[in-house]
Amino acid sequence: MKFKIFFVTIFTLSLSSSVIPDYKAKYSFERDDFSVTGIRELKATDEGSYTLKFNAKTMLVVSLDFESNFEIENSKLISKNYRVKIRPKSVDRDQSKLDLI
Repeated sequence: MKFKIFFVTIFTLSLSSSVIPDYKAKYSFERDDFSVTGIRELKATDEGSYTLKFNAKTMLVVSLDFESNFEIENSKLISKNYRVKIRPKSVDRDQSKLDLI
């Protein structure tokens, strides 16, 4: 039992003092009648502030943009805002939503 408490304490301390590294990854989903490709990216913008984006496109139907801005303070994630933009390729208009929390 003492070992578990010690391990959890060390793990928690290392998490709170670590910096989250930037990353970028490409994702794809394919089905017989539908496919989506997208890029997910996490970037540090300031000390303790981050942006997480996901941009995806289908072959003919729609493009999707998601963006979340957040901070990490005292080992807690604090959401600042979230933006969603859906652009149908067959219609000449955007459908956007921005929620501030």
